[in-house]
Amino acid sequence: MKTLRMFLPLLGLAMLLAGCGGSRQTATIRLVTYNVGVFNGEGINLKDKNKSKDVVARLMVQPLRALTFAGYYYWGEVGADYAQRTRYGGGACYDDGRWIARGEFLLTEPVQPMPARTTLKGLKADDE
Repeated sequence: MKTLRMFLPLLGLAMLLAGCGGSRQTATIRLVTYNVGVFNGEGINLKDKNKSKDVVARLMVQPLRALTFAGYYYWGEVGADYAQRTRYGGGACYDDGRWIARGEFLLTEPVQPMPARTTLKGLKADDE
């Protein structure tokens, strides 16, 4: 499996790992493509309010030249209270050059406040 990996530091705010591969990899078909990223989670142009980072992952599979399936997952903590945010979804795309059909779904869990942060020994961590 031939794999391409690249790291992209984005202004010190994020890191992205991407790659593709598969036994049928050509200029127009990439059997498997993946992306994994670590980001600040407060939003665009907002100062991060905690020390936690968000994790995003996407996997795309292209079994045929015109057909692609994708699945993705997002997990992060927002705000000074480290409220959890989780989203996941997937989709499919058929594009043969003449016809395009796309579908996508997204599931999200309500933002959940985290209990008091603890260390591995079970002691309450200092407020940040």
